[in-house]
Formats: sequence, C-alpha cells, structure tokens
Amino acid sequence: MERILKAQAKIDEEICTLKKRLQYLLTFRNSIALINQLPAEIFVHIFRSCQPASFGDRRGTKEICASQFDQWLHITQVCQRWRSIAFGSKELWTTIPMHNDVYAELAFKLSKPLPISIIDTTNDVDEDDVEASSCDLYSSLLERAEKVEIRRSVGESYLVYALGEAHSVQELILDSLDITYLSGSPFPASLKSLTLSQCEFDWSWLELDQLTELHIKAMDAPEPVDFSWFVGHMQHLPSLCLLEVVNILRDDLEDPSFHLNLQHLVINDDITLVSKLLSYVNLKPDFTLMVELLYQANLDEGQTLMLSLDHHLQASQHVIRHVVLDCEDEGRMALSNHKRGFSCQFFDQDPSNPFVHINADVDTEMSRTWLDSILGLGMDQLQQLSVRGFSGVEEWRSWPFRDLHCLRELSMDTQSFDGFFECFVGDTLSADESNDWDHVLFPALKELTFLDIHYDEQQEVQLADVLRMRRNHGYGLERLSFVGGNITDEPDGTELMIKVADELTIKPAEGPRRARHDWRRKF
Repeated sequence: MERILKAQAKIDEEICTLKKRLQYLLTFRNSIALINQLPAEIFVHIFRSCQPASFGDRRGTKEICASQFDQWLHITQVCQRWRSIAFGSKELWTTIPMHNDVYAELAFKLSKPLPISIIDTTNDVDEDDVEASSCDLYSSLLERAEKVEIRRSVGESYLVYALGEAHSVQELILDSLDITYLSGSPFPASLKSLTLSQCEFDWSWLELDQLTELHIKAMDAPEPVDFSWFVGHMQHLPSLCLLEVVNILRDDLEDPSFHLNLQHLVINDDITLVSKLLSYVNLKPDFTLMVELLYQANLDEGQTLMLSLDHHLQASQHVIRHVVLDCEDEGRMALSNHKRGFSCQFFDQDPSNPFVHINADVDTEMSRTWLDSILGLGMDQLQQLSVRGFSGVEEWRSWPFRDLHCLRELSMDTQSFDGFFECFVGDTLSADESNDWDHVLFPALKELTFLDIHYDEQQEVQLADVLRMRRNHGYGLERLSFVGGNITDEPDGTELMIKVADELTIKPAEGPRRARHDWRRKF
C-alpha cells in the first residue's frame, strides 16, 4: 500500500513539473509572437482607444453603465504581457466611473499619482445610505480629481456634497441635476471650466475668480432667465474667456448698463436675443464666435443680426477664408436632417477653427439678403467656397462670384450645377473670344469638386473643352473631384476629365451628412 502511494506521489510530481514546463513553453511561445514584438507604448495607445470617453447611456441602470466601461478590461485576460502593460500604465486608469467601489478603489491605486477624472451616472443614492468607507473613498478621489462629471436624471450624488472641499478640481460637468437644496455652493474655487446642462442651481454661486469657460445649456427651459439679470451675473466672473449660452434667455424691458468682455462666445437661442446679447459683448482680438438660431427669423430680424455681427467682424483682423452657402429646399434638407435655410461658416487662417458659424431656419429670400450683407467682410480674400442648393442661373449672376479673385477651392451639389455651368462656360468662352483672360471667373481656382452631378453628354464635352481651354491659358485645375454622379457610368467621360486636370478623383456618393467643426478651446 505504501509503495503504491509513493508511486502516485512521484507521478503527481512529474505531472506538476510537466505542467509547469508546458506553461513556460506556452508563455514563451506567446512572448515571441509577432504581435508581442510591438513596443508597449503601441499597446497602451490601443488599450486607450478601447475605453469609452464617457457612458453612452446617461440614464441607464447601474449594470449597463458598468458593462459599458468594463468591456475594455477583457484585454487584461488575454495574456501576461497585455495584463502587465495594462496594469502598469497609469494613464489607463485616470478616468474613474463610480459604478462600484471596488473598481474605483483599484483605479485610484493604479493611477497614482496622476490627476484623475470622475464620472458619476449611478442611480438614486440616499446620503444616509452611503457607507463610511465609500465616503472615505470619494474624499480620496476628490483630492486628486481635476475633472468631475455627474450625469443623473433623479436623485442626489454624494460627490455634490463633497465638491466644495475639492480644491484640485478644474473642470466640472453637471447634467440634469437639481442642486438648489444645498445650503452652500458646491462649486470649488479652483474651477476653470463649468458646464451646467438642464440643471437647477443658485446663480449667486457663479462667483468664481478663476473660471475661464462657462457652458450653460437648458434646452426648452420652463423658466428662461432675464437677459439683464444674466449679464449682471456674468460680471462676477473676471477671468471668463469662453461663454456658451443655449436657450436660457428671455427678453425683458430693462437693458444692462455694462458689457461683457470675452474671447470666445457661443450662442444658441432666439434670433432677437442673439442679436441683443451680441450688442452687449466686447469680443477681444482673435475671438471665436459661433451663432446657432433656434427659431425661424423674418427678414428684418436677419438684417438686425447681421448688423450686430458686422460690428465684431469689422473690428477684428480676420480674413474670411471659407464660406458655405446653403439654400437647399425643404425636401432635400429633410434627408440630411438639417434645417432649411442659410448656413455660413467663416474661418481664420487656421481652417480647423470656425471663426463665425450661422445656421438659421430661414427662407431663400432671407438667405440672399444675408449673403449680400457679408460681402463687405473680406469676401475678396475668400479661398474656399462650398455651394449647396444654389439653384438657377439668376442666383449665380446676381451674387458677385466674380469678386472672388483668391478662390482656390470650389465644391457644389447637383442643384447648384446648372447655374454654375452656364456662368462658368459662358464666362470662359467670352474671355477666349475677347482675349480678356484677366477677368475670367475664378482665376485662382485650383480644386473643383462636384457632388452627385448628373449631366448629359453635351454638358460633359463642353465642360471638358472649357477646362482644357482654361488650362491652356494658365488657369488650369490641380485637382478635379467627382463624388457620386454619373461620370463612373461613362468611360469616355472619365477619359475626357483625365486630360483637363493634374489629378482626377472619383468617389462613390457620400451619405447625407455635413462636416462639423470643433469650436471648443481649452484655456
């Protein structure tokens, strides 16, 4: 019996040795795999892209919020190297969602000593039900937190009570919160950026000396704020550079006796209130202004708005580089989920930063009036032009495109093509006959883009002849692009276009979407 037990023990020992050897070989095999030859920094970048920036379901259950953020943690179970890289990279743990204390405590330890961001979308939690250990954890988190984001439709957050003592928080985002019940201000004095979206709060709390960004969003607010009262409260923010106002104002009889001094302003409200607020704002040099009009405007209101914009634009040193003219009809705009009307975007020398953006729900008559109003704002220096729904030859003839001597890039849709085609072809043929090429339409044009253009064979040949004619006289294109349309259906047409531009690009039709620009700047 003893001999059998010894034999079994020896076999178990050999099995254990073989398992260790096998595990070693598997680990070594994984370590020499091609993917594991990548530097650790590449894995960190990939892991970071797997993390959501925030919770997609703002008002979901606690379990949904947890699953949304924790999915990326599955990568820590792939192999030892991936797990060691993930756990050893502090920056991967700096965003801490408050879906459970265990995860929060782990992330808090792994992220030390880096600053952290806290996201709280948990369900209703009574302050009396919060355990002492959780209070200690929250306090520890807030000691290192630079950004706190609290999004909830009902209930209270213990973080709100503790924010006043969080002296390192610089960015605070509150969404769908009623915090008027607090006896004191929850806003730490260290705040530099504050976002209040559909929140009820005490306006007297907005006395923050270091605040540079303020975003107040209250779409369809039941009790909009008096205009003069609002401007008065903004006076208590001496460092404010960026102000965003989204549908929180209402007109009143009393005008404020002072002005706001800002670097960047974003307004999304009724057109009359937008015009009024612009008249009480002093925009500093190199400013950024974005205006979105919520309600349909009449012609007089549109002219008033343009006059209020004109003062700021004339005072700046900016030169308009890019304009989008949008007069699309209601049916086509419905496809792209945008309002019908006039959209105009002005850019400074960096085209990635909008200088002015207007999106108004207006008719085409008002669109033309507004287009005429911006002619004196440096349009002669325009370099990029995008035309949408500018149908008819008369529109092209009546609007002074001939003044755009610096235009280098032009794009248009199928509604704008016929008017452009007749003016462009006619102007080129006239210049050729009279040998007056100094006054040809768009003399600096280098890039021409057509969106979903469907032309007949005669137009195709004539366009190719005109482009070739311009090229022979030194006005040729560097790039000709077709996005959608029928050029791909006609091989002969493709051959024609190849001969009249340095580069020909043909792409399938794009979906009904419009490019958006990030206007936000951090200070």
